Amino acid sequence: MHHHAYVYRCIFKVKPVPRRGAALSLGPMVCDGSDRPYGRSSRLPIKPLMFPRWMGDSMSKILIIAPLLAVLSGGAVLAQDRPAAPAFDWTGFYLGIQGGYQGGETRVTEFFSATGLPTGYTPHADMDGFTGGGHIGYIYQTGFVVLGVEADAELTNITGRHTTASSIFETTQQWQASLRARLGLTAADRLLIYATGGLAVTGFDNAGNYLPGPFTKEWNGIAAGGTIGLGAEYAITDHVSLRGEYRYSDFGSFDFDWLNIGGFGIDAHYEQTLRTHSVRAGLSYRF
Repeated sequence: MHHHAYVYRCIFKVKPVPRRGAALSLGPMVCDGSDRPYGRSSRLPIKPLMFPRWMGDSMSKILIIAPLLAVLSGGAVLAQDRPAAPAFDWTGFYLGIQGGYQGGETRVTEFFSATGLPTGYTPHADMDGFTGGGHIGYIYQTGFVVLGVEADAELTNITGRHTTASSIFETTQQWQASLRARLGLTAADRLLIYATGGLAVTGFDNAGNYLPGPFTKEWNGIAAGGTIGLGAEYAITDHVSLRGEYRYSDFGSFDFDWLNIGGFGIDAHYEQTLRTHSVRAGLSYRF
């Protein structure tokens, strides 16, 4: 003996999704092209299928439930394929403090003011010391990309000295500041990897001691150039973050004049360059 089962062509009416991210909503099941929900009196068999009696009504149930399972499992797969949005948002204003160590090099070339010819005196010095100050900025996050702008100012005590048998030339960098753009990626939740670059300015003091002296000359100046760097920042809490950063700064070429060098009535013109490398750590508070 065999048990007759009828297979119906059935569809689900899907309700419109009211908003993005809402769960899929299924309406009543409608069979055989009619507008009446499944289970009502009208049934139009498409083709009778014969199954062994021991299966009973189980095969009919499987044929009805299978489409529903396919729809639900397909929705779950699509949900898993969506990339997870970053849990922490870096967007907002912030301010903080920073400090670190800085090294660099300064080079000077001396010329006779009257002729413009080099005198042969070319002092150069390695510089190093500590720096510290504060910063303020704003960043905006879109997806995994972070864009921003930052300004900082620091006091420094970075000194370099060049000594010969007849002279001592010394340069001291007194302060520095920068205005930079920041571009980064959220490498992990609360971790930001970024590059930075922009305008850099510094104030410094030059001193020359000519032996047997004391024929001392001084000149205070301001130089402007550029700075670039890389860094990483981690949000310890929703408002406090800790950073580490490396920067290279080139303050370009600048010039100055000293009169009556060495007490011999000779005037000289100087051209100077200053380049620095720095590493610093910082602590920021986000609003």
